[in-house]
Amino acid sequence: MCNHLGAFLLFIFSVFYGGANAATNQGVQKDLPKNERETISSTVGQVGDQVLTSREVVISNVVDMALLVVGIKSQKISRTGWLLKENSEAFRQHLTQSMLELVVNLEAINFSVAEISLDEIKTKTHQINDLLKDWSEWKSIEVTNVELEAIILRKLRAKSFLKFKMESSGVQIRDEEAKLYYDKNRVKFGNLQFDQFRSSIKEFLSKEQLEDKLKDWFELLKRKYKVRYLGTFEN
Repeated sequence: MCNHLGAFLLFIFSVFYGGANAATNQGVQKDLPKNERETISSTVGQVGDQVLTSREVVISNVVDMALLVVGIKSQKISRTGWLLKENSEAFRQHLTQSMLELVVNLEAINFSVAEISLDEIKTKTHQINDLLKDWSEWKSIEVTNVELEAIILRKLRAKSFLKFKMESSGVQIRDEEAKLYYDKNRVKFGNLQFDQFRSSIKEFLSKEQLEDKLKDWFELLKRKYKVRYLGTFEN
């Protein structure tokens, strides 16, 4: 799965439920001596019978960021925002994203779709290990290959299934719908004719309807798999 698709699907999660924001410093865990680092092993969420720990959320965010940049060799990669602090808003946002990934992953397993090859998982694991091998903060978390492969599999399967849902959504915009939007928003288009905007309007409306469908689907899955926050994050 290409990096552009991964970035888009990560954006889809963030639009509705607050994905981690790698572009800011909010919630970043600075490099500290080992005895001063926060403990990242509390229970923070549950999806069905699966319990999610804060350590897994921290690892998940790093893996997300790493998957977006693996293979980039032309410039030095900044890791600002990759390591989250448990008491930050960025952490809570990624916790929500992680639980959504879990429910989409479970749904993919139930429908026996979006299978990911072992070779792809091994390749991504090797790439991430190579990318992070000199980062002392990452090494201090002591992530095993088994853990890393499990998280990568979950992410790739969830993104693959989400792509399948998007492609099979059947969202089609008729010319009449596009013309109605054009007429209602006439001031935006000035003196230019509808035919000049037909394709762009249909693309915009299609994306809007797709987002609504995905949001409804996410809400259904959250109820189906009894998603809930735990510990200090519990409502």
